[in-house]
Amino acid sequence: MKKLFLSVVAAAVFACLPANADGPEYLPKWEKGYLYIHNIGTGQGDCTFMVLPDGTTWMVDAGDVGNATGKNPAWFHTVPDNKKTVGEYIVDYYNHFSPTPGELDYFSLTHFHVDHTGSPKTALPGEHGYARSGITLVGDLIRFHKMVDRAYPSYDFPSREKIFKECSLMKDYLAFVEYQRSQGMQMERFQVGSKKQFALLHDPKPYAGKFEVRNIVANGEVWTGKGMQTRKMYSGDISLFDENMNSCGFLLRYGDFVYYNCGDLGSGNYKNFKSQERDFESFVADLCPHVTLVKPDHHGWRESSNAKFLMATRPEVFVFMASNRQHPYAGTMRRLADPLVYPEPREFYTTTDAARSHLGDELWGLFKPTGHIVVRVHPDGRHYEVFVLDIFSDDYRVIYHSGIKEVRVDGKK
Repeated sequence: MKKLFLSVVAAAVFACLPANADGPEYLPKWEKGYLYIHNIGTGQGDCTFMVLPDGTTWMVDAGDVGNATGKNPAWFHTVPDNKKTVGEYIVDYYNHFSPTPGELDYFSLTHFHVDHTGSPKTALPGEHGYARSGITLVGDLIRFHKMVDRAYPSYDFPSREKIFKECSLMKDYLAFVEYQRSQGMQMERFQVGSKKQFALLHDPKPYAGKFEVRNIVANGEVWTGKGMQTRKMYSGDISLFDENMNSCGFLLRYGDFVYYNCGDLGSGNYKNFKSQERDFESFVADLCPHVTLVKPDHHGWRESSNAKFLMATRPEVFVFMASNRQHPYAGTMRRLADPLVYPEPREFYTTTDAARSHLGDELWGLFKPTGHIVVRVHPDGRHYEVFVLDIFSDDYRVIYHSGIKEVRVDGKK
């Protein structure tokens, strides 16, 4: 076993070396057995793209706030520049790294906000009855085989009116869904409790018992931990829900490695929101084991990542997709970095420096270099590494590499 591990490590290190001593370093090409989690930096919203161990491809969200030039000072500008739309940059990135360019097995949407869906402000005209931005542009240029959102087909939770009010792209999104369905795309509602909705498609047998995606939360309901059983996390008026409260979330497990992504789920109340039942993260924390990689809920905003969640999960790596000047929020970063909350070491990554001035030198100094963040999990499901790719280079060269790390198991190496 020791010889096998050393050979795996040696191969991984060799694959990361540049072709010559003076040349740039590049991300190793995906190979069967590896799990790749790409956090694509655009400055305008969330987009995660994964290549699962058997080559199944999955994208979560494709947002575009519509602030390409940075006119709205609260939001960042498009990176690397605004010569292309966000959707076009996502497509370029996907086709560069996907084992199946132009084809995507799964697309899932966490919730209906523009930084996860797209915005009419920067939309391109389309030929099929919908404007193209974010999801609708990416899905026009890459064929989605299956798409999942939280509300299909009725879109009436908490109400259709509420969804349309919170998502300015909604009319175009629904037209996109109907057109793509007519072209053969499968459409489903996110199923809380399911471990089959995002299954391996191409060669699942070698990974039986080792790989699993469990849907744990959506629409104010959380998995109980048994079968497909769920329970409500609220007792009050659902008409007061903001869209973030309805976020879909999942836990992905590959061996000992665990990845958490629950969109913009709330973890505490805040006076600006009408509903004061927003602490859904504490319910989720009851289900969570130790988590290796976390995409912080609600971009690490002021009510994100409460102490209960952090003590339950004890994340090793945090990755923020930064498009707002206060993502992450300074108070939240202090909590995330506090060794009194949990003592184990942790690393912080962010796709852009949008929050640099807001955080100040001390908190900003906790972050690794910014860029596209790629987490590469080895076939043993016990070792992983983090790469930062240069957003401003056409060839996505590596600007930071963490080296190979071993997953903490029950808080220990």
